[in-house]
This record gives sequence, C-alpha cells and structure tokens, in this order.
Amino acid sequence: LAGLQVGVRGHLQGPMGHVKGATVRAEGFEAIRTVEADSEGRFEVYLQVPLTQSSGWHQIMVQANPSEPHYRAPSTRKAVLILNPYLLIIPMTLAAILTRSLLSSRRPKPQGVEAEEARPEAPRPVIEELVGIPSIYLKAVGMVARATREELRPSDTVREYLGRVRPKLGRGLETFERLTWILEEEVYGGLKPDISKATLLLEELERILGGAAS
Repeated sequence: LAGLQVGVRGHLQGPMGHVKGATVRAEGFEAIRTVEADSEGRFEVYLQVPLTQSSGWHQIMVQANPSEPHYRAPSTRKAVLILNPYLLIIPMTLAAILTRSLLSSRRPKPQGVEAEEARPEAPRPVIEELVGIPSIYLKAVGMVARATREELRPSDTVREYLGRVRPKLGRGLETFERLTWILEEEVYGGLKPDISKATLLLEELERILGGAAS
C-alpha cells in the first residue's frame, strides 16, 4: 500500500560460504537505500512508498557490492504490486455520484393526482458522498477539464493531473495549484483544511476560467 514501506530481505552466499560486510543497494520508488550485510551475509533494507505513488506494478532493483575484490557485484530485480487507496477514492466516488445522478434523472416524474400523492416524500440530494475539500477540488477539476479539455483519469494522481493541465491553464494555474496543495495536505498530511480559503480559491478559479472561456 502507498504510504507504507516495502522490505527487501536476503543473504549473500559465495563459493566459500557467507559473504559478509558487503554493501547492499536497493533502488525503487525514486529512492535509494544502502545497508551493510551482517557476518552471515544477511541484509534487510526498506524503501518508503510515497503517498502519491500510482497503483500498479513497480520494479525494485537490489545490487550487492562485496568488499572482497574477487567477487563480482550481483544484482536482481523484483516487481511489486502497489495499491494506492487514497488516489482511488476521488475517481471511484465521482463515478458513484455520476451513476446516481444519471439514475435519478431517468426516474419518471409524477403527474396530476399522482404528483400530489408523491409530494410528502422530500427530495434526496444526489451528491452526499463528498463534502469539504474533496467536493471543492472536484468542482475545480470540472472547470479545469472544460477549459483545457483534459479530463481527470482514474489512474491519475492529483500531481499527475496538475502536470498535464499546467501548460494549458494560463492565469488559472496558480489558483488550481493552491487547491491541489490543500487537498494533499488533508488527504495525505491529515491537516485540517481551511474550507473558507478553498471556497474563495474556487470562486477565483471560476472567475479566471470563465473569463478565459468567454
């Protein structure tokens, strides 16, 4: 899972027995970690998986550099599957909202006497899954998508989407960047967001992109 660590354990064995004191280098998720094997050639190294890491298969490379010059430096690669629940929340919830909205719009409207009988049932809001910053961010994404013709893909991290729309946003870039950072601080950092500030940024983005579209 994103946000956790991937541990790599192993041991180094040569023709003469354990290879001790070797430096082991592990590389993956845009990070490099090195450890030293113990007296029995065993090693254990951990790589931090970023919270913004996309879901899918990712390669980890491990290379050993023995202190003895007569040994070569062996290396191996391992593929690990990473799932990022944080980045799936927004696309999945958005899909649920759109599905419920579509189903609600297809319900036949009561007419005449039937309408009077149906009136006591209060209408239920369609969008109830998202509140606060995620809701504000999705509204901003809708504006950005209309202005740039770049839709938010299910596989996108918020930073990947920001990178794709950056060349096309013009004056709206700084405002959308700030909204993206507020979302990241809440989802990944656990910080309490400033809803009023985010709402003002959303209104500012609407003015900028609305003016650009007109």
